[in-house]
Amino acid sequence: MSTSRRGFTLLELLMALTLTAIVGTVAGSALMAARNTSERIAAHREQEGRRLQFTEALRDLLRHAPHASQHEHALLALGHDAGGATLTFLSRGLESPFGTGAIWLVDVHTDSTGLVMRAQIADSDVNAEAAPALEWRVPEARALQVQVAAAAGTQGIEWREDWPLARTRPALLMLAWSDQNGARRDVVASLSPLGTDAP
Repeated sequence: MSTSRRGFTLLELLMALTLTAIVGTVAGSALMAARNTSERIAAHREQEGRRLQFTEALRDLLRHAPHASQHEHALLALGHDAGGATLTFLSRGLESPFGTGAIWLVDVHTDSTGLVMRAQIADSDVNAEAAPALEWRVPEARALQVQVAAAAGTQGIEWREDWPLARTRPALLMLAWSDQNGARRDVVASLSPLGTDAP
């Protein structure tokens, strides 16, 4: 007489539970790794986007200086503070809100949060509330360096870390900083010289 077997033995049940736990652990680890990778990629993209916005705004602002006679402030000045180099310059900009006719005072420096560029109205006769200060940031940027060059000579470009001429601007400007991984980031901008007939 044959007997039919019903259900699982205790050993089979324990093996099935163990295998399920192992598969669940492996799947959970893979999911966690995928989520961490996705978060790192998103953070990298956001940081690269901020760096690109900063660079585009800087180049736009640098391209459109007012004439030296339009403001008593230096057209471009270099300095140093605890975070490294500082850059201050005047701009009329190209696109709104910079192309609105007002002169903007732009300050570039590093602080505890990273690289900061702040633009605010420099004209005392323009209502600052109508055009509030604008700010761009590159988080975790450190060790800002700013160099300028008057012009390319026959032996190449001579970079310097000061600019003593308050009423003129250099021909080239280079900003460099380190990111959180220690990699160096460079921005080189060409500053077209201002003619004597500039408005």
